[in-house]
Amino acid sequence: MLVIATLIIGVGVILSSIPQDPAGIYQQAKEELTGGEPEKFSATLERLRQYPEYASHITFLEGKLAMGQRRQPRALELFEAASENKELLPEILPEIGVCRSQIGDYKGAIEVYEQAIELTPDDASRSRIQLSRLYFMVGAKELANRLAKQVIEEEPRNTDARMMLATTSQDFKRHQEALDHLLVVLDTPGDFASANPRLLEQYADCLLAVEDNERLTQFEEKYIGAVTDESLKGRIALATGNVQGIRAALAEAVQGGMASPGMRLAYANIELADGGDPAKARPIIEQNVSSLPRDIDGWKAAKRLYEITKNQYRAARAQQNIEQLDALSDE
Repeated sequence: MLVIATLIIGVGVILSSIPQDPAGIYQQAKEELTGGEPEKFSATLERLRQYPEYASHITFLEGKLAMGQRRQPRALELFEAASENKELLPEILPEIGVCRSQIGDYKGAIEVYEQAIELTPDDASRSRIQLSRLYFMVGAKELANRLAKQVIEEEPRNTDARMMLATTSQDFKRHQEALDHLLVVLDTPGDFASANPRLLEQYADCLLAVEDNERLTQFEEKYIGAVTDESLKGRIALATGNVQGIRAALAEAVQGGMASPGMRLAYANIELADGGDPAKARPIIEQNVSSLPRDIDGWKAAKRLYEITKNQYRAARAQQNIEQLDALSDE
């Protein structure tokens, strides 16, 4: 009897933990969908179908499912159908914005994000960040920067907003400012360990720009294995003086015709360093400035080459090009 009573109590506890009201069932379905539990989500959605007043909620969840399956046109159709329920608009509008952006309707996405921000201005961080990314993508970079700053004013440690500000600051060549934002995101060793390669590469690029060789050396010792950009590895090795390992890898890629322009330039810069061979760098650099005349890093390498080889005329011409490109980037 004791065993039976215990089982009854156990079943009662389990049943009591399962939401019985439609609002609770809806919330459970959202969590299961977000948590990647498709079978549980399907069962919970079927329970929610018992409540006709939650039809638009079901349509919205089906839209989120379609988004996860990368069926954006279908998801957009479902979100727009669910948007007839005005109570759901704060949840639906950001999703419509994502859909429109992903199918290339940037104007429509901007309009929807603006509508979402106007609807709930005190709870619109996600929409502001998405709109900031979209503005940056279409070239409205000052607007992108302004929106991300608005989020930081309310949420100083918002990671997405900090990363967006780092991106805009880096684009404006305010590298120290970009680095400061990234240091908030990468606040602990655990943050570094869990960071994705793109974030780590952006951080390293900022360290290079501000010539913070102390942090760069620490980065190279601990995290260089996460860097996938070989040209960036070359630039880091050049800055820290640890070029021997990367020189061989870059030389092999260049000789095998597998190197990108960035990798080729990184190799050329290494050959310009102490112990390198400027003669190996010359054809790479001269091809770079010929094929990529607006690449300021190529002209900087050219200036170094001509200074090393004591060609003052060409070094001066390279400096003129650097100054012209700098002026263009500031406009």
